[in-house]
Amino acid sequence: MIQHLLTLYQKTNTIFSISSSSSSSSSSIIVNSTMKKLMDSGQYRNALVLFDEQAQMNTDFDINMALKACTKLHDYERGIKMEQQLSSHSRSNLFIQTSLIHFYMQCHDIDNANRVFSTITYKTNAIYGAMFKGFISNKMPEKLFDLLDKMVIEPDDVNLNFIFNACAQLNNARAMRIGNKFLREKLNQIRNNNIVLNSAIHMLMKFRDIRNAEHIFEMIKKKDIFSYSSMMKGYVENNMPEKALNLFERMPLNPNDIIYIVTFNACSKLANGRAIEIGNKILNQSLKQFKNNYIVLNSALHMLMRFNDIQRAEHLFELIEKKDIFTYDDLIAASILLCNTYSSLGQFEQATHIRSTRIKEFGKNVKVGLTWTEANGELVQFKAHDRSHRQSQEIYAELDRMSAELIEYGHKYDSSWITRPVKEDESVESILCSHSEKLAIAFNFIQRPVPSIIQITKNLRICGDCHQATKLIAKIRKCEIIVRDANRIHHFYSNGQCSCQDHF
Repeated sequence: MIQHLLTLYQKTNTIFSISSSSSSSSSSIIVNSTMKKLMDSGQYRNALVLFDEQAQMNTDFDINMALKACTKLHDYERGIKMEQQLSSHSRSNLFIQTSLIHFYMQCHDIDNANRVFSTITYKTNAIYGAMFKGFISNKMPEKLFDLLDKMVIEPDDVNLNFIFNACAQLNNARAMRIGNKFLREKLNQIRNNNIVLNSAIHMLMKFRDIRNAEHIFEMIKKKDIFSYSSMMKGYVENNMPEKALNLFERMPLNPNDIIYIVTFNACSKLANGRAIEIGNKILNQSLKQFKNNYIVLNSALHMLMRFNDIQRAEHLFELIEKKDIFTYDDLIAASILLCNTYSSLGQFEQATHIRSTRIKEFGKNVKVGLTWTEANGELVQFKAHDRSHRQSQEIYAELDRMSAELIEYGHKYDSSWITRPVKEDESVESILCSHSEKLAIAFNFIQRPVPSIIQITKNLRICGDCHQATKLIAKIRKCEIIVRDANRIHHFYSNGQCSCQDHF
């Protein structure tokens, strides 16, 4: 009977009532098995429906599964209610305790996660791991280190992986001290664990410790695709695109989408004869492997823009345009990249044609780029070249100081991000320096005191010049800048790196 019902579930993927189908013991087994199958197949709502239907026979296993479903669904109210209804026996269950921490961390309720953690008498590596993972996902690596200082057991491989990720995320003196200490002390423990070693490579690359990252990479006996991608991404982030391409050509494994993105980014940075040859070879041989992945195609389009390869960029754009899986925003972003290609070659008529015709074909006009920021209780909105704010004179004076510092530190304003002709009374610097993102950042710098963390929000994707400039501004001014754009959250650190790893 049990096997028959499970087979029925596997074939139909439907919820069925089992309360009268078998004995209590058998029913409990079926509920357990069905809950797991629903969770494994991503049917989280149905798992909760079954949990409610069989409330009288739910075991700790089912409660744990239901909490995981709430976590996946971000169903905060349901999860809170479930914890309130837990028996004292269930509250002491290690798996339920771990799932509760995961739930609260996923819902960004750090206080309740800490509360649950503090009630646990015997804290295992799994319990610490739930907290560590939560701190990383909530961009709180300092909190992870604070808890690590109080940890009374030795971290296992899973937690070492979290520690290395936190070190890479924070990337300051404390992170370097902790990361290097654990890598030195635990190297023998992890030498056969590719997952942890790959995280160590990622961490060392963030530290700009190329030599030790290469040493760890060579130490890995069976290098997987993530070993190669960690090294290649690190090389690109550290402005070593040649080394990334060297490793790509030596790699004996079939590339995945991440490898393609990193390789295209390396080719974009290098943009010489070798890069053009490698980039075009990938497009000739492997396009069908990633033709449905917009992120890879967008990286390829950006590469072709850097190559000034109009014909190929047009062809790739047409491929993107024909794909039903891409959104209008994706198509508009690709259109703007193509505009940039024409503009960088001085072909402004073609750029204007794309801007005025193709974007309209997608059923909308390009939105005006707007950036918001809050300082000293004032919420301010900027658009490009905006002079409407009462402190505009001070803002533009600060922009001039920022621009002078950027140029002194080697920044070159990238004209490929200008999609219209430059007027006689304009320069590339004056156009790009007045983008709304830079205005918002300058506004924060004229506040007293200057905010310890500058936070801005943009309704469109950040442009490449603003992204590069913001990395350098954060490094020069020794501050953190958080930019939430239409695509992701960018955390610019005082070491000049961005959390997106230049995948914007």
